Amino acid sequence: MNGEKVEIVSTLLERIPAEALVNIYTEKRMKQLLKGVGIYVLFDGGNLYYIGQGDLYQRLLAHYKKDRHKKKWDTFTFAKPRNPEVRKELESLLISLTDPPGNRATPRVKKRDTATENTIREIINITKKYIRGETDSEKHQNVFRTPQRKLNLNLDWKEAPKAILRILSQSPKPLTRKEIVDAIGGKYEFTPDDLEELHNGDPRWKNTARWAISRLKYKGMIKSVGKNSYVITGEGRKILESLAA
Repeated sequence: MNGEKVEIVSTLLERIPAEALVNIYTEKRMKQLLKGVGIYVLFDGGNLYYIGQGDLYQRLLAHYKKDRHKKKWDTFTFAKPRNPEVRKELESLLISLTDPPGNRATPRVKKRDTATENTIREIINITKKYIRGETDSEKHQNVFRTPQRKLNLNLDWKEAPKAILRILSQSPKPLTRKEIVDAIGGKYEFTPDDLEELHNGDPRWKNTARWAISRLKYKGMIKSVGKNSYVITGEGRKILESLAA
């Protein structure tokens, strides 16, 4: 397009507290911001939990108040593509890439023409940035952001992936997500911040461990075999060896 950059997302806000959907001071504004269709990402304690698409306000309100996702997430990011038709396929691709624990199945990805492919790839790059927490605060300022205290964690976002790679490298068989989390629980002494109960009723360290499993799969360091079971890959073993060197 003559080297001119095209904006493919009309609205993008990140890490909005779930309570903003029902708070008497923000509810009206949220209805305005979330009017229409788009794609959204739910987070639990800073960890990726679920990816969905559709009528933004109605879907998010249902997740907050009454469906199976109730009390399992605390913040969300949403985006409105300028072309609403790509949202379903974008959802499918993001779920395939990131394997969120709240999504029950990995959807099939359809073949696309080149123009649609390029559009979706650009949206994926934008959305993945927000999943990783690499925000562009000048362009997409979050007016609902609240300051967070520094946490004292023995199992943080850096330590959890290392722990999972070590556990899988020593296991003679594939391990389920639950078996991996349980194994981590038997190897660490947790701080009060690690043990803090989050919205889904689980301690922070369990949510961190589940997030790390999804990240490692996305990075190709572990892979799923069978139903919800994982093994370490050759790339994962290389990373583990480099950490031990």
